[in-house]
Amino acid sequence: MNKPNYFKYGFTLFIVCAISALGVTFVYLNTKTEIIRTQELRIKQMQKKLLPSATSFMEITKTITECFDEHGNSIGHIVFENPQGYGGLIEMAVGIDKKREIVGLKILKHKETPGLGTRVFRDDFLGAFLSLGTTEQIFLKKDDPRGIIDAITGATATSRAVTQGVREAVEKVKE
Repeated sequence: MNKPNYFKYGFTLFIVCAISALGVTFVYLNTKTEIIRTQELRIKQMQKKLLPSATSFMEITKTITECFDEHGNSIGHIVFENPQGYGGLIEMAVGIDKKREIVGLKILKHKETPGLGTRVFRDDFLGAFLSLGTTEQIFLKKDDPRGIIDAITGATATSRAVTQGVREAVEKVKE
C-alpha cells in the first residue's frame, strides 16, 4: 500500500496558485489604465449632465467642484454629499448654478431596499428639487411646514436622507 505523497500535492497546488496569481496580476496591470480612463470619462459625463453648459471643472475640495463655461467664467458648482439613508450611505452629486439654484441631481451609489427605498431615486422625486435654491424650502412636508418635498410612502428615511443631502449641498455653496 502506497502512502500519499503530501509534498507532491502541496507543491502542485503551490504551482497552480502561483500561476493563477501571476495571471490575475498580468490582467490587472494591463487593464488598470483603461479602468482609470473609463472612470474619468464617467465622471466627466456625470458632470456634464449636472451642469450641461460647463466645459471645464476644477476641484476646490474633495466634495466641491467649480464649473466653468467656454470663456472661463464660473457658472456653478457640483457638490458631493453622503447622507445616511435607511440602508447605508447614499452617495449623491448636486449641480448648483451661479444663482444658487439646483439644476441637477444624481444618485451615484446606494444600498437602499430594492423596490421600496429605491423609488426615491426616480425622476419624479428627484425632479422636485430642481430650481430650488433656498434651504428653507428643502425639507419634507411632514418634517417642516416650510418644506415643499413630498416623502415617498414607505421610504421616508431615504426621502429624508436625500432631502438632507441636497440641503447640505446648497449650504456648502452658500459658504
